[in-house]
Amino acid sequence: MAEFPGQFGFSVSHTTREPRAGEEAGIDYHFVARDQMQRDIEAGLFVEHAEVHGNLYGTSIEAVQAVTRQGKVCLLDIDVQGAESVRQSALAGTCSFVFFAPPTAAVLEQRLRGRGTETEEKIQKRLSNSLKELAIYEANPGAWDLTLQWYNEQVEDAYQEFRSFLAGQLPKVASPEQIATVRNSPAFQGGACVITGPSGVGKSTLIKKLMAEFPGQFGFSVSHTTREPRAGEEAGIDYHFVARDQMQRDIEAGLFVEHAEVHGNLYGTSIEAVQAVTRQGKVCLLDIDVQGAESVRQSALAGTCSFVFFAPPTAAVLEQRLRGRGTETEEKIQKRLSNSLKELAIYEANPGAWDLTLQWYNEQVEDAYQEFRSFLAGQLPKVASPEQIATVITGPSGVGKSTLIKKLMAEFPGQFGFSVSHTTREPRAGEEAGIDYHFVARDQMQRDIEAGLFVEHAEVHGNLYGTSIEAVQAVTRQGKVCLLDIDVQGAESVRQSALAGTCSFVFFAPPTAAVLEQRLRGRGTETEEKIQKRLSNSLKELAIYEANPGAWDLTLQWYNEQVEDAYQEFRSFVAGQLVKSSELSASSSFRTNDV
Repeated sequence: MAEFPGQFGFSVSHTTREPRAGEEAGIDYHFVARDQMQRDIEAGLFVEHAEVHGNLYGTSIEAVQAVTRQGKVCLLDIDVQGAESVRQSALAGTCSFVFFAPPTAAVLEQRLRGRGTETEEKIQKRLSNSLKELAIYEANPGAWDLTLQWYNEQVEDAYQEFRSFLAGQLPKVASPEQIATVRNSPAFQGGACVITGPSGVGKSTLIKKLMAEFPGQFGFSVSHTTREPRAGEEAGIDYHFVARDQMQRDIEAGLFVEHAEVHGNLYGTSIEAVQAVTRQGKVCLLDIDVQGAESVRQSALAGTCSFVFFAPPTAAVLEQRLRGRGTETEEKIQKRLSNSLKELAIYEANPGAWDLTLQWYNEQVEDAYQEFRSFLAGQLPKVASPEQIATVITGPSGVGKSTLIKKLMAEFPGQFGFSVSHTTREPRAGEEAGIDYHFVARDQMQRDIEAGLFVEHAEVHGNLYGTSIEAVQAVTRQGKVCLLDIDVQGAESVRQSALAGTCSFVFFAPPTAAVLEQRLRGRGTETEEKIQKRLSNSLKELAIYEANPGAWDLTLQWYNEQVEDAYQEFRSFVAGQLVKSSELSASSSFRTNDV
């Protein structure tokens, strides 16, 4: 909470007991009648509840959502039985489960006594309860997404593990630099892009930048309305002004992608209005509300539309932006904030339905624009940044890189390739020059490194190893994307090379250190010494990554059972970088779940 103020929150519990002196309804508890709370529990409106000393206590679904609607992650600090109840609730699929266990019973007792505030009777009762909780946990430890155990001197390590866990599941919380969540890259050109989000979130800022940078590439459709023209309005320019009965018939005939009634008049966007833009070779931008976006999904144009949601990083930032305009009354600001909560609630009910979600703080507007611009590359190829010729793939040994790379190579033969590295060591038996390595003299390789002809290099056991620019280009001249499977230090070298602007950077991170160790041991080919060395090296690589996670274009973390989801995310990302992308363009869209 101290490191990420405003990112996490606690729900307000319900209780049937009477308020105590100084307690405030809605702040300390929601105080409700027993029969009402009982009915709500039976109706499935609570995620957990219990009876204590004759009074009901519990957490409602609405109380949790009241926190998440503010753009926060809701922390539920509850007992094991409560956690089991949450697993059976409607929120189970959007919850992660963490169990904090003492390393030993003796350490737990030491910590309880160390408080100096507990009677002997209370200490014994807590120890007894802890045994019951641990028994429930041990009956099914796999049901918990993360288990943490630590000795007192390891508290900082435990915190980093806890923090890292949340970073993998909730990047917007742990890494404010994680601005974009791409779930689906457009598999078509032209068409429309539906842009949605609360008023004041910053849509117009990014749209104006896009229109200014690419004049004539994007356009807005002309809406229809049944109201009378106002002074200075021109038919076909400001609106298509039509009779109500005609517009009603066209809506019923499915000729509109979205419509709504406002102050007794109909407003809407027709299929023809969108196509009038696309026939000019432009992408049509539809800046509409969430309900309008839902209507577009049901229309005949749904298959050629991408969907973008602009979300505030927090409710506080949205309010700051609205007040910063200096043009809104307090009443209007409150109304806009209220409407934003409704729009966010619709979004949060199904975030996977949006192809791109953008969240950014004010100082990140340029980064957000670059993400928006890059996303539209699939619909408007000439918008894309310079051709990507290489993908740098990095991560600790054992994290699963080779698994996903092999799947990619198998699915797209001839589309990806590896460069041939240089080395100053002597060839080994069976090695072939130009196939296994380029074998060169040390003084020659040293000169080429100093001349900037290598993207990365290192000295290992007295010999130089490295990847030259020419070796990468030898792959790309074949129409392939070059995959560079190197360590973090190598990736940093690539960033300083002449190829940096044409490379993307992917980091494969383990969801937890325990999972990484499990994968290494699962190989069955490593000695204990080598496993410990690899784990030690992984901490160093992760430390470099965590020092600047925003420097990586894609970060992937997954548990073993999520390997297919991880692959689909990886596949979708590299789709925009294929030099020969005909196979991907013709295939189905790459919609994935967040990994």
